[in-house]
Amino acid sequence: MDPNTETELTATRQIAGDIERVHPFPVDAIEGLLLLRQLGAGASSTVYLARETETDKEVAIKVLAAFYCRHKEALARWEREAGTLERLRHPNIVEGLRHGVVEGRPYFVMEYVQGEPLSNRLRRIGRLPEEEVFAISRAVLEALHVAHQNGIIHRDIKPSNIVIDPDGVTKLMDFGLAKEESDRSVTMLGTVLGTPVYVSPEQARGDLNVDIRSDLYSLGITLFHLVSNEVPFSEMNTSLLLTRKITDDVPDVRHFAPDVSAGMAFLIRRLCERERTSRPTTPREAIELLEGIMHGQITTAELSDSRPVKKRPIAPSPTELGPYAEDNPVLKTLVEDTSLESAPITLEKNEVLFYEDDTSRDAYILLNGELEVLKSGRQIATINESGNWLGEMSTLLDAPRTATIRATGRSVLLRVEEKHFREFNNRHPDMCYVLACSLAERLDKTNQKLNDSQRRLATVRKHFRMIESELSGD
Repeated sequence: MDPNTETELTATRQIAGDIERVHPFPVDAIEGLLLLRQLGAGASSTVYLARETETDKEVAIKVLAAFYCRHKEALARWEREAGTLERLRHPNIVEGLRHGVVEGRPYFVMEYVQGEPLSNRLRRIGRLPEEEVFAISRAVLEALHVAHQNGIIHRDIKPSNIVIDPDGVTKLMDFGLAKEESDRSVTMLGTVLGTPVYVSPEQARGDLNVDIRSDLYSLGITLFHLVSNEVPFSEMNTSLLLTRKITDDVPDVRHFAPDVSAGMAFLIRRLCERERTSRPTTPREAIELLEGIMHGQITTAELSDSRPVKKRPIAPSPTELGPYAEDNPVLKTLVEDTSLESAPITLEKNEVLFYEDDTSRDAYILLNGELEVLKSGRQIATINESGNWLGEMSTLLDAPRTATIRATGRSVLLRVEEKHFREFNNRHPDMCYVLACSLAERLDKTNQKLNDSQRRLATVRKHFRMIESELSGD
């Protein structure tokens, strides 16, 4: 996440928390219910344990934070979650009972599940038994099947949103990010939808047309976590993690837990396919896959992991050098200058030149093709003009890479080794001029972004001071 955006969100959460402390939800606000105690609190809502005065039955009440009560987007998302829970009736889904508004505060009442979230269970005992994980996966898939039948995507499948009740029943909860599959709108306030380590590649990219296959991917990552107590890419910063979701396949879970069965590893791999067209199409199809694995109906060949090993960049053929060398005398001179060990390389489509935070320091010049620049999983630029520099900032500043570069088609580049970078520019003043122009353009764009961020942050601070003054009675 951009540091300025993160600062703004932190300030917003601070404002929300201050307002909630001054204007807490009254314990007897909802007729027929008595609030007993707080069960948990998040950035936008608080959950209370309550008792129905007539039946003495315990229920859970989720109340929207006062700060968000006038925020149209938050209210729409709230209404959607309440309506979704009341629509979805299934033993593996926490039941929604009713919802309403009291004293200007939206709330909804739901089944109170006295159970343990899987996230707590992982912290308590570590890896879960595989037989239990198969049962959990079946239950969550049944819940997702009902959601899919109703046109609903959950969008935040993870261990903390799956609870096992005292009777051993698996319950899927927290439909706060759920939406209808036909809805193409963005419903989150400036952040990636879902929890980064569990989101699908299409969620990481910010695609609007996500479907139920995103939930299947997140379930696959959840199963990975349950059987290994590890999460792929979790050691990376959030920005690089989201990019790796798009550029890399999820590793075989047996690299982390060698005793995981071939069947479980196969299920996880199918659910976590990077291209969603390779995943099961629906939860029902995933259930059939699960049953096939459990009944030994999947062949040994299918269970084996046959993903190709990544190739290193290769040298282009002479015929590939011809088109740009003939059209551009400057580039032709570069290619023919072998004294500095500057060598052309070829990247195939989707191959990565380098990742964000890499410590490599070589620079590159695009000779032919097209590449995309990825940051936090999003494409922030494309590079398709012959003669453009790439990665030169790391060379100049001796600093880690700030973005990921990936080929969108077969591309040819000239690699300039770090140790020869200065001499290379001395020998090729035309390319040194191109570099200087590029740096000046980047500096101008950076200044513009900085000014925009400062204006946005000033607005947040102004609102904060106004609310603070209102709360203090000044």
